[in-house]
Amino acid sequence: MNMLSRIFLVSSFALLAACTTAAVDGEMAEATMGPPGIGDLPDGVTQYSRTFWVLPENEPMGPYFQVENDLVTGVAYMVMQQNFIDGVEITLPLDVIAGLPGAQNIMMNFSPGHAGMSQAHYDFTINLVSDVANGPAPGLADLPDGVTQYSRTFWVRSEDEPMGPYFKVEGDMINGVAYMIMQQNFIDGAQMTFQLDTVGGLPAAQNLVLGFSPGHGGMPQAHYDMTIELVTP
Repeated sequence: MNMLSRIFLVSSFALLAACTTAAVDGEMAEATMGPPGIGDLPDGVTQYSRTFWVLPENEPMGPYFQVENDLVTGVAYMVMQQNFIDGVEITLPLDVIAGLPGAQNIMMNFSPGHAGMSQAHYDFTINLVSDVANGPAPGLADLPDGVTQYSRTFWVRSEDEPMGPYFKVEGDMINGVAYMIMQQNFIDGAQMTFQLDTVGGLPAAQNLVLGFSPGHGGMPQAHYDMTIELVTP
């Protein structure tokens, strides 16, 4: 199956969540109940390491496909640290193959550089759950207990502020999950993990958007708003 060629800003990340449909070449296609395997990866992928596969033309940014026991268990991107220092806005496609299950977490790991990539960078790895969910996408009533409305479209538990998760709700459907990350964390080389399985049955993800803000009311520090945009059924 061909990969979507939609990297809006090449800078040198993904909730991939479960649903019964997934975006493929701009159209909706039914997803299977089992997660995809190595045979479902895009044509031309090569083995990058023991568990990761990538199309050579997509190096060094990715996506890299994590494969274990013949199943796709994660997707990763490599983003240069300098982009975060410079306040670059980044969008990473996450609907790179159909039928991916929901995500457990996103791991943000700093590397000062290594063989094959000498520049300091972040490895964003989206670790997936083992099963593809079935049933209607969750809505406002499925949000965790104690959430309150933060803005017109975002809901959050007060104890989770300011980092999140924030749940984006439009038309009573959850169509996004967001976290707020201080720019200083990227400058300091912080290692962070973001839980994404706080609501079950979320639809598949289209993009992961890292939007920079120099600060605003309620959060004066420079930060990144990391939003996982979900497919709308």
